[in-house]
Order: sequence, then structure tokens, then C-alpha cells
Amino acid sequence: MADDLVDDFILNDVPSDTEEPKRKKRKKKRISEEPKIVIEDNEDPKEDFLDKLDDFFKHNLSSIEREAMNFGEGSFLTSNINHKTLSDYLKEIMTDWDKLINDKTKSKKGSPFIIVLASSALRAVDLNREANDFKTKKCKTAKLFAKHMKLKDQSQFLEKNDIHFAVGTPNRVSSLLELGSLQTGQLKAIVIDWYWKDLKQRKIVNIPETRKDLFVLFQKHFSSCLGTDQLDTKIALF
Repeated sequence: MADDLVDDFILNDVPSDTEEPKRKKRKKKRISEEPKIVIEDNEDPKEDFLDKLDDFFKHNLSSIEREAMNFGEGSFLTSNINHKTLSDYLKEIMTDWDKLINDKTKSKKGSPFIIVLASSALRAVDLNREANDFKTKKCKTAKLFAKHMKLKDQSQFLEKNDIHFAVGTPNRVSSLLELGSLQTGQLKAIVIDWYWKDLKQRKIVNIPETRKDLFVLFQKHFSSCLGTDQLDTKIALF
């Protein structure tokens, strides 16, 4: 639910010599429940991501361990600097999508080509809907967040089904990777919902719990499949 913000502004009428100032209270203002997307045009999203990643681990990892996650330019796909919808953005960065979907030899159980990471279950639902024009009817989707299915049920679903596209929260994605039911062997793009802000104007890397889940996910599970001379998995900042 959206937060209610009460603005108690005091408006003072101009007083006469004999009158005391009158005070009026404005009505309560309810902030819109519709989340906002704020684009910071002067920001280099790749550098910002790497700076925040390094800052998060600077007191917890050795310099060698941090260097292992210092992904270069080749680890990133084009960022969504043109403010496209998710479907249009995915069409831009995943030009071989139809080929991947139609090649049955590429599909594997619990091993998506794309994982989209969102800051909340509700946002993940919105992104999944927004990606419909891109996914096509043949695309098999996994919804990886707590409010959709229990962890055990999601794990069993992944173990039994070929998956092309997954959308979820960092915490649940990490848990499923720990269980081994979610795999990264076919992963082409890790799409981070980078620009979107919640009602408190926080991005996915500004919410303490989500920031931790996101960066630990990269440390434990994604760093090994990123890099120009490793697998061809790339980071995409949407």
C-alpha cells in the first residue's frame, strides 16, 4: 500500500490591528499509489552500479575478491538511456531472442535466458506484464518472488519445466540458485530494474535490504558467469 503523507501547512491571513491571525489547515494530501520512474540524465548507470557494488563490499571483501567483481565494459549491454518500455528495450538488446526461443536444444529446465530483477513482488508483476510484447506466446516464464508461490513450489516448478524468461526479487532468485533448481548455464542477460523508484524515491540499490540481496546475489552466483573472457552473460540496466 502506498504511504499516506499528511501536509499540515499553516496559512496565515494578513492580520488587522485588532484581529489575531487566522489559521487554516489544508486537507490531507494522499500521495499517488502509482510508482514513479525518474531518469537521471547525467548519470552513467554502469559506473554508478560498479561504484555502489564496490562501496558495498569494501569493508567485507579483500581487494582481490572485489577485483573479481570489477566487471568491465564488456560485461554490460546497452543501458536504457532512451527510456524505452521493457518490451522495446529487450527487443533492442536481445536481437537473437526468436532464435533462442525456437531452438528446442537450447531450452533447459530451470535455466532461463533472461532474469529480470525488481525491488519488490508488485514491481516484478508489473515488469512481467510490461514484457509481454517481447516474450511471444512460445516463451515460458517463471515468476520468482515470495507472494506468488512458496519457495518449495517454485523450486519444483523450475525442476520440471523449461524456462526462457524469469522475473523476480534478488532474495528469492538467490534462494532458488542456492537450492540448485534455478540455473545460470543458459543465462544471456541479467536485467536490473535500475531507474525505477518507489514512493519514497528509492531505487533498487537504495533500499537497504534489497541492495544487500542484489549485491550478494552478484557475488555468490553471477560474478562467475560475467566477463568478456568467460560466458556471454551480460548485465542490462533498465
